[in-house]
Amino acid sequence: MTENGGLIDSEANQIDACLAQEGSSVHLLGIGGVGMAGLAILLGETGHRVSGCDLNPGPLAKSLANRGMDVSRGHDPAHVSEDVDWVIASTAVPPDHPELEAARAANIPVFRRGHVVARFATNYRTVAVCGTHGKTTTATFIVQMLRAAGRQVGWCIGGESTALGAVASVGHDEERLLVVEADESDGTLAAYHPALTVVTGIEFDHAEYYTDEAMLLDCFRRVIDQTSEHIIYCNEDTHATRLLANRSDAIGYSAANGPRLGVVPLGVAAGAHNYLNAIATVLVGEWAGLMHEEIQEGISQRRLPTRRMECVSTAGGVRVISDYAHHPTEIRAVVDTVCPPTKGRLLAVFQPHRYSRTARLGADFPSAFVGVDELVLVPVYAASEPARADGRVWSLYRHFRAAEDVPVPLLTDTLERAWYHLQRVARPGDTVLVIGAGDVERVAQWAAACGGCWGVEALDTPPDRPAILEPATPLGSRTTFGIGGAAEYWGRMRDPDQLREVLEWCNRYGMDFRTLGGGSNVLVGDCGVPGVVVRLDGVAFNMIKKVEGGVEVGPAVSLARLVAKAEKCEFGDFSFLEGIPGTVGGALGMNAGAHGESVSERIKLIHCLNPDGTPCIVHGHDLEVGYRTGGMKGRIAIKAVLIPGDRSPEESAQKRAEFAERRVWMKGLQSAGSIFKNPPDDHAGRLIDEAGLKGLTIGGATVSERHGNLITASRDATASDVRALLETVRDTVEERFGVRLETEVKLW
Repeated sequence: MTENGGLIDSEANQIDACLAQEGSSVHLLGIGGVGMAGLAILLGETGHRVSGCDLNPGPLAKSLANRGMDVSRGHDPAHVSEDVDWVIASTAVPPDHPELEAARAANIPVFRRGHVVARFATNYRTVAVCGTHGKTTTATFIVQMLRAAGRQVGWCIGGESTALGAVASVGHDEERLLVVEADESDGTLAAYHPALTVVTGIEFDHAEYYTDEAMLLDCFRRVIDQTSEHIIYCNEDTHATRLLANRSDAIGYSAANGPRLGVVPLGVAAGAHNYLNAIATVLVGEWAGLMHEEIQEGISQRRLPTRRMECVSTAGGVRVISDYAHHPTEIRAVVDTVCPPTKGRLLAVFQPHRYSRTARLGADFPSAFVGVDELVLVPVYAASEPARADGRVWSLYRHFRAAEDVPVPLLTDTLERAWYHLQRVARPGDTVLVIGAGDVERVAQWAAACGGCWGVEALDTPPDRPAILEPATPLGSRTTFGIGGAAEYWGRMRDPDQLREVLEWCNRYGMDFRTLGGGSNVLVGDCGVPGVVVRLDGVAFNMIKKVEGGVEVGPAVSLARLVAKAEKCEFGDFSFLEGIPGTVGGALGMNAGAHGESVSERIKLIHCLNPDGTPCIVHGHDLEVGYRTGGMKGRIAIKAVLIPGDRSPEESAQKRAEFAERRVWMKGLQSAGSIFKNPPDDHAGRLIDEAGLKGLTIGGATVSERHGNLITASRDATASDVRALLETVRDTVEERFGVRLETEVKLW
């Protein structure tokens, strides 16, 4: 038996038998992906009955359903019934998937997508377009050119194109030409036996499959050796040249060939890399026997595939370009192409693709963004991979902070928050780049749909906005970290009536609402905070007085003031709160405490406003409190009655002094106190210390050498520095000890 890309002869024969069985029933797992959708079309057009399923069927899955295919949302072993003759799985589906196990238990053959495409292609005179970069565009150019010349070629391409209308088609070419984007990502490239192979370039990638560069080169070497007629390759590429320079059946191309071949650039917006792709296309046209005039006519009409330097909007004077680039070299090509014609700033959002790629190539990404004025990083698109600490976006951020002459990125949790920020900072003349191979394209879709509303001034404000609310107000200086972005709306509430008005307004228009007290337990993200943030202020929220059964206190009262006044006026003892920064409102919300005591033990009742602005009273014994959980359920305290301890003023003063001494070293530090909650029966600081993380620094944020559960920020720190550091600490502790630390600080 021989093996090609993991495909042994017996399996190849089995696939051939299934393909030859016209009318057979085949089920595709992951049918909504572009590669699987293309294969589904090929199988459907050659007489097979196709069904499939996907966790998140998108537009491609819908188009397959319109072709009469049975497409299901979600996976279920019941999909693999007695009516199914064979099953195909995408690389995103793990080998032990329940549907695959059900198929094997029923003796139904299961094949990999790449192997089936490779065997399907053996029935045609195949043009296999391969390479680490540019294969989708080059394959699309080739099909456009051949079709313009009247050739009814077939194709299967891993990218959508408005010029082709579908990602695949069998075609009816007399010479049975089939243009295939042959994917190297899972090694199945080595299973192809094409007539013509086009190698656009080779660079290390797909660390999830290849252990090293030699293994990757061997995969390309195999398909080259199995090519029956001719090979076209980019001789500007070192690895391709090394493999092909001395072969008589290979011809190299470079940008210098363009004028001789009559290739005219698409324009500055397309880039030098797509000029090379066009040159390769012309050489394929010559191989296919097209007349010079046919080639020139076809190549002049070429159009880029979707999400390849795709300008999705210019509304409002902001140019938005979406691109699939996910490798440092690809990103660098996009940035270099976009920079020259950009009159204003170049803004970008990047979604890393795969943990393995991010870990392996992380240090190469920062330099790819030279020329970008502001960059937003969002979490890694997993593409079915399990998470790994060195492959998360936090790890990538560390590479940016260690590099020179590159933008300091802004980190955010979600695509929505990235879009929120970009829409507010972009202005006429700017260009916004949306980069990545995952679902980051949603940002481009939102940009196209926004109608040119860029900048805070252009955004629609819900009507009836309370006059007390101010737009776009910085929050960083209002926190003890001293860093972070702005609130969409900010206001100081002087009394419960103003607070009620704002709550009702937020509830009416579905806006987020947050309160910010002393800002001692909050990290405000650099991309800002959507919705309304308020601070309770004024006499009504700042009173302290003795009442029957306790001390009535307003939510804006600082804990330091409560402790001191209760002692001075002999209201009772609250010394356990000594040294805890923040306000009573914050303490109620998070059940603050120290020295074996917590606020929840002292609550008699709380006068609140519900999220919709209606009043309510909550008794302490009705609160579902927990460790650093106050059980307020979105309610806002307007005053509370607290039960004091029974220490005498002298005893209280002694305890206060004792507790204050323990925290004196923290005075003057830009921090938020304890970053993580203590896990059950352990201490977060101990775990961080044992993991060797004290002193770890990212940008201007540092894990304290004195106490591991404290992160300090320097004057040069950003909120993204702190976020990257705390997530790095959390990932490291989990990897080392199997404990996932929960943050005590609120991440806005």
